[in-house]
Amino acid sequence: MKTVLDYNGEGKWSKDEIIKSYMDQCKKAKLIPVNITPDQNEDASIVRIYPVVAKLIDLAKMGDLAAIEIILQLIESDDSMPFGMTLKSRGSRALKVQAHLLNSNQQNRLINRVINMESRGYTPREFYEYSRLSRMLIRIANNHIK
Repeated sequence: MKTVLDYNGEGKWSKDEIIKSYMDQCKKAKLIPVNITPDQNEDASIVRIYPVVAKLIDLAKMGDLAAIEIILQLIESDDSMPFGMTLKSRGSRALKVQAHLLNSNQQNRLINRVINMESRGYTPREFYEYSRLSRMLIRIANNHIK
């Protein structure tokens, strides 16, 4: 019998829930969903299922609005998951690349997330990436005001 190592989170961040959420976001945005089946690696005794969030990060970098929304939700979440720091940091960098696609509500949510984390003194390693994204969004907003 093979051991299955699923590197996805639990609950809302489980593989199945993320795929369902992506499909729902695509439906809301009237987008055609892309297959986000997680990568797997199998050897004689172990099956490894890699995080589906990694697929969403790649899609967010390409401007997929449904993936962008889910990555934003991931950043807003305090939930822990395997490779969470790395995935959340990469997700933040993906949103930075596509910051021009974020609507004002999403921009405000990101900025408020950073403010809330800092006010609580909760600054995990990925906070650095969040704050860089937040500063960029504030600069963009200030340029639009002028």
